[in-house]
Amino acid sequence: MYNFVVSIITCITFSLIQQTMSVDTDYLWPLNYPYYGYETKQGRESLNPAQDRTIPYVKNSNTYLNVSSSLVFDRDNYIDVQVDDSVVFLTLTFNIFLKAVETRPRNVIAHYVADSNKPDTIRQFIMEGNDDDVIVTYIFDDGNEIAISCSNDLKIGIWKLYTIMQINADEKLFAYFDLSHKHEENLSNYPTKLNTPGILRFGGHQSIASIGFVGEMSCATLLNEEIPLVVDSIVSVCNNIPSEPPDKTLIWPLDAMALGYEVQTNTPPSTRMNAFQFTPGPAELPNDAIHFDGWPLSKIITNISSERLQNEFEISFYISTMRHGVGTILQIANNQDPPVGIVNLKIEIVVNGTKVTIMDASGLCGNIVVTDMPLPWSWRVLGIQRRTHDLFLIIENRTYHAADTCTPASSASSEDMTMTIGGGTLIEEGFKGQIRCLAVFEYIHNANQLPTAIVTKCTSADVANFYKPESIVTSNLKTTNQKLMMISKQPPPEIRPVTIRFTRSLSDCGRQCLAEDDCRSYTYNRHTRQCEIFNLFLIHELISANGENYYGVTLKK
Repeated sequence: MYNFVVSIITCITFSLIQQTMSVDTDYLWPLNYPYYGYETKQGRESLNPAQDRTIPYVKNSNTYLNVSSSLVFDRDNYIDVQVDDSVVFLTLTFNIFLKAVETRPRNVIAHYVADSNKPDTIRQFIMEGNDDDVIVTYIFDDGNEIAISCSNDLKIGIWKLYTIMQINADEKLFAYFDLSHKHEENLSNYPTKLNTPGILRFGGHQSIASIGFVGEMSCATLLNEEIPLVVDSIVSVCNNIPSEPPDKTLIWPLDAMALGYEVQTNTPPSTRMNAFQFTPGPAELPNDAIHFDGWPLSKIITNISSERLQNEFEISFYISTMRHGVGTILQIANNQDPPVGIVNLKIEIVVNGTKVTIMDASGLCGNIVVTDMPLPWSWRVLGIQRRTHDLFLIIENRTYHAADTCTPASSASSEDMTMTIGGGTLIEEGFKGQIRCLAVFEYIHNANQLPTAIVTKCTSADVANFYKPESIVTSNLKTTNQKLMMISKQPPPEIRPVTIRFTRSLSDCGRQCLAEDDCRSYTYNRHTRQCEIFNLFLIHELISANGENYYGVTLKK
């Protein structure tokens, strides 16, 4: 049996070695965006990656590290990661950078628990704040424990490196805090081997939910090695992350460079827009955005795997609407016969609002209609999120919720669904406005994270270095496979034509429209012989005609 010891004495001040030495870690968790709980040495995801990605992240203020962000823990959120038995921990060194923002009687930073009991091993270790102190506790297989503490070393509002390290040759357990203090405890009567496999929790205790950490974390390492505490070496490890986290995000930049391509898989659209139009995009992103004018030919048709919509997902993008913007922004349809799982998702601007519908094989199973929409002529972020039993619409930072009763496919399907961006048929009006950077994320973001997540994806190296084949480059010349469609209504007076000409006849007016790249519809007044040409295509916002007809340009069958 081991003796129970709790040791609290004055910390010893020492000078850190400042030259850089090589440190080869066994586990490295960056604990920032986009890694969250992803472990980079073994290349393993955390136990609950979707949950982890709801943890907020902020711009990095840790002057030790050159990373872009750190994760924010609020007592309730945490990250669980697996420590397997591929590494035999005969000794143990654990490092973590953190910034506490409050002191409490218990403020658990990290807690490891082995999956089962094994004789003569360390079953648990805990690092926590206790008011102004930091305490490290080892709990052994028989229930005995030791705890060591350094007084006044939980520094509030300041980034510090906190370390646990065993020196087995000296039979000592060391705790280093504030980068200049250490405390030691005798391990001569205790096991020194870590019991694996087990779960390491960042930000909380694994059985007491109320004592989680409050503050920021960034970069933790775990290794089976006794090392000198060399700050520069630990910093170097955290600044040189060896691998990217797995990311299945699909990105359609929808700009003047990538047009309708999905850049992660280099997938072209199955049917491209007939005539691309561009307009300045959001200030946060380079390149012009694609403009949609409601015309049946002003849309991008592409494919997306059915598997992506069967479970949790997020679709988000920048959008700018025209003042008369009623129309379908995005529609994803499953053409399987018989239909399986989620078969249809539609996002549309309706009169004075926004609407999202989702359907499974039995019919409508999720529906959000709100009297809220992106402000006309201004760039805003719009997002759709689907979680288990929940559907969310996000407009800027405003979030709307509805129940999701959809039944997903029982097994993953390799079948593609058809995704139409910009909408537009003779029955369903197309979207009128601009869309820039459409991303289908595998994981859910907090609403206030969406703009950063989109900008990060659409300014990534994959997007910046994307090369499209020259064959995709098209001019704005209209196809000859077009005809004119008569509608017995006309645009409201606030819709102004882009061109007014005097022509001899209705036929001449139609020919002029077909000859001009930006003509989408027109009206002709037989009495004044005025030919009015419009650069958008309307169906649902028309008013009754007084003997005059409105003509739209459509495809021949």
